[in-house]
Amino acid sequence: KPLRLNTHSIVNCSWRQRLSTADTMFLSFTVKLSYSVGHVLNDAAASMWFSYMLVYLIYVLKIWPQNAGLLLLLGQVIDGLYTPILGVLLGKPYFSPKNFGLNYNPRKFWHLIGVICVALTVPLLFSRCDSCAQAGEMVQLLYLCLLVIIFQLGWATTQVSHLSLIPDMSPFETERDQLNNMKHAFNVSMNILAYAVVWIIFEVMTSSDGEPTLDPTDAVKFQIIVLILISIGIITSIIFHVGTEVPKSIHLEQGDKNTLHWKVWLTNKSFLVVAVLNICSQMFRNLGSIYVPVYLQEGLKTPEASLATVPLLTNFCGLLSSIFLVKWLTRMLGKKIVLLLGNLLGFVGLLLLVLLSREKMITYGIYFFSILTGPSITLIHVTNLSLTSDLISTFTKDSSFVYGCMCFIEKIANGILVFAIEAISQKACEDCSLFFTWVTVIVLATPLIISTTIMLSVKRKLIMIAGEEDF
Repeated sequence: KPLRLNTHSIVNCSWRQRLSTADTMFLSFTVKLSYSVGHVLNDAAASMWFSYMLVYLIYVLKIWPQNAGLLLLLGQVIDGLYTPILGVLLGKPYFSPKNFGLNYNPRKFWHLIGVICVALTVPLLFSRCDSCAQAGEMVQLLYLCLLVIIFQLGWATTQVSHLSLIPDMSPFETERDQLNNMKHAFNVSMNILAYAVVWIIFEVMTSSDGEPTLDPTDAVKFQIIVLILISIGIITSIIFHVGTEVPKSIHLEQGDKNTLHWKVWLTNKSFLVVAVLNICSQMFRNLGSIYVPVYLQEGLKTPEASLATVPLLTNFCGLLSSIFLVKWLTRMLGKKIVLLLGNLLGFVGLLLLVLLSREKMITYGIYFFSILTGPSITLIHVTNLSLTSDLISTFTKDSSFVYGCMCFIEKIANGILVFAIEAISQKACEDCSLFFTWVTVIVLATPLIISTTIMLSVKRKLIMIAGEEDF
């Protein structure tokens, strides 16, 4: 029977345990490293999906922008609807691999299923289907829809099963934060590698007299890029499954028996605060990945190589922040101030897009934007993941449900926004440079405004319940 416990008692119990074991480390470095690379395949796929899928569909496959937006909407809706359902199912005993005759950790088992789906579908998404195209755009769309559905189901399965392992792996907040930070560092490193590969391929395979923007002749470049990245992701997934051992301690076994009814989670103020902060974090990150490349193509009319160099600089600055800033700033300032600082850096970066002329943005402005946005994304994302782990505390059996619910609204909202923007762009503008400049500013500023408002207005008492510490 699910427990219905008072949140204050959860906080007090967990906090006393953490005070007595603040400097204790539960896992070896090898296990931490193996866990941290377990999401690299998803990170590679997400880099291509968010940064290049829209421009690939519109400029390379020549799909009508509204239909391209519809494909992204489909992917986000499938991901959004499936993620909370998966979060519930992963906690059920009848979905254990033991029922299939396999003696394997349940979360790692479903992670493997997701890896297989992602590894098979992403290369096909970025490959031309000439027979489909010859049969008409509707047939091509149906083919792409099928791939998108399988890809998103696999991606969500990998994401939720991997994230929900963190509370299972260690009872200590410091170590959980370290796992989150290392995971994010590999996420950013994979993004850097992805954009570096894109940059190299476009530099090597683009002739001097070629078109400055994308066209159908660039299809083979995307195929090569995806094959390289997915191969790396498969290797790191093997490392994850071989090297990640989920420890079984008395503390974790007792924690795993604790569970809260889903109504308790959804009506808990701490959960709602952390959930909204997480949604804002993911929207800022993912919508930036989608619309910064579109802004470069439509707003600034920059060469193809900028599609790689600008995100590359953003993620490089984010990686430096993850290594040198996050832990130190959190210790010195607390999580609340770090989150507000990340929002502030994001606001300053967006101001450059509004205040500087097109010539200045091309010359130096876009690089300053990247330098500010990289640390902003890192500070916001890592802090929110840390808050979510704190919220789950010893209720590790509910971790899949918690992470799944927090992804639901963000996925749906992202998809609807992209579809609506692409539909409006076909009717609202002929020269869309100014349109996509303001779209980029508005869609990225909105989650920052919401997040900042919450952090400035929320009561300290509620923050303590959500994060179990002064952050």
